[in-house]
Amino acid sequence: MTNVAIIGCGKIANSHVQALAQMEDVRIAAVCDLNEVKCRQLAKKVGAEAYTSYEEMLESERLQLAIICLPPAFHGECARYCAGKGVNIFLEKPMGVDAADCRSIIDACKANGVMLWVGHMQRYSMENRIARELVESGEYGRLLAINEVRTCGYPGPNSPEWLMKREISGGGIMYNFGAHTLDMIKYISGSRVVLAESSVNFSSGDSENVAIGFLKLENGVSATFNLVGSCSVNRYEIVLYLTEGEIRIKPRRSIVACGRDGVFQKIADAEDAEASRDKNWQYLQLRDVIDSLKTGEAKVTGEYGLEIIENIESLYASAGRK
Repeated sequence: MTNVAIIGCGKIANSHVQALAQMEDVRIAAVCDLNEVKCRQLAKKVGAEAYTSYEEMLESERLQLAIICLPPAFHGECARYCAGKGVNIFLEKPMGVDAADCRSIIDACKANGVMLWVGHMQRYSMENRIARELVESGEYGRLLAINEVRTCGYPGPNSPEWLMKREISGGGIMYNFGAHTLDMIKYISGSRVVLAESSVNFSSGDSENVAIGFLKLENGVSATFNLVGSCSVNRYEIVLYLTEGEIRIKPRRSIVACGRDGVFQKIADAEDAEASRDKNWQYLQLRDVIDSLKTGEAKVTGEYGLEIIENIESLYASAGRK
């Protein structure tokens, strides 16, 4: 049995709880949050011990894994403490507030011999997995370019107050949504970023709610993204351009593709994703983490999380943010 603790009882913690509840070899032993009421509510729901101090929790519990769901500014201190206690770590994205913070986490985990995963989840999305398989199959030719458009109200009405405070969140829409964008592009293309340039509009101090960017990948693929948080209409679409066709992804909704005839065919949709729990990305992600505790091989490592933060810092630098 793998004993797991959840540190931070916000919205994402509930998603992790639902996924872990499907695993017979996992026990949520403890939950921790400074908000005692929220913490006790979640603890009661899952039959775990409640703590308002992760230091106290780590002294009292025998844990194999800590899932850290705190704001990015608090990742480093918490992760280093968990590592010092010999507890493996799953760290929500973005990994930290800057690259130096991420490196300190990696160093602490290596020094204490614990495993580290970062919660980049694009490889667990049904649509993205299908898209990568189609690209690798060559059915629609060679991948040339990727474009993502994501419009919404950012921050949203239910967003936490710290979301647009750079010292806590690390940045604005590019730091939060852009981390997903980079993860998706890297996963589907199977390549790394070699050039990153952007333009951003700052809506609140030094945090942006509009980010337009261009990426060049190591394998020659070009990628562009438009993250616009000043819209009243939500739109989220990814288009893959290939030499012999096109693949369109609407995350959590559908994936369609066409050849040179321009006639799009449905490949999969949300009903297909709901048909089996094995296609649920939250379940797949944490199942992968639990299984790799046994194999010792993590797929989404601290080094991967650091690389994404470095890419974002390059995008910010090109936009003039220091």
